[in-house]
Amino acid sequence: MMMRTKTDLLDTIARRLGVSLPDLRDWCPLLSLQALLEVDNRAFPVEEWNRALAYLLGRPCAFSYVFEAKAYTKTVIRRWWF
Repeated sequence: MMMRTKTDLLDTIARRLGVSLPDLRDWCPLLSLQALLEVDNRAFPVEEWNRALAYLLGRPCAFSYVFEAKAYTKTVIRRWWF
């Protein structure tokens, strides 16, 4: 079993929203995506962003830079409403 020594991006978002990890995807995915946009670009590596977006959206993500992941997140949020 692998021990985690630091908080990952999904844990940070769940704690910020006051929900469990499954709730991020099942009950408040739009709020979760919006909360991602508030995270500083340097706080987590792009691999964490790829994992978080893959979990929330249910599809693989392979961005090379955090700013690309954030731009995609903004696009997903816009499409959610239209």
